[in-house]
Amino acid sequence: MKRKNFLSFTIMAIAIIMTLVLNSCDTKEPCEKDNFGTVVVTNNTGMAIYVDCTQGSEEFNEERYLSVGQHTEYQMRPGEVTEWATPAEDYACNCNWFTDTYYLEQCEIHNDPWLPAKGETIYKLNVSVKSSVVKNK
Repeated sequence: MKRKNFLSFTIMAIAIIMTLVLNSCDTKEPCEKDNFGTVVVTNNTGMAIYVDCTQGSEEFNEERYLSVGQHTEYQMRPGEVTEWATPAEDYACNCNWFTDTYYLEQCEIHNDPWLPAKGETIYKLNVSVKSSVVKNK
């Protein structure tokens, strides 16, 4: 009888340990579970701006005001993403929106700031983007 109880207890303990091990191995990053990448929009223009970040052919997501040196983050589905920016003084007339379009990967952190340009306008560098794919596998 003691042998039967010991065997039952051992099998139960092994089953619990295996369940715990299997569950701990299947941990995913939130960006993998929820299928998103992060866009960090930074204002290095020297003036206040409004920004937006849209998916594919959408033209509106959530416009946000950024003072000089501020940044904001958008969580976006992987795919084509467009960043929008306009000087704060042009926001009321809904004119002079500047854009930058690129492909965002799952778990990517895309970060390249808006910069000042000649003549009180803004732009983004047309060089390699400072972004990274953060995946722990």
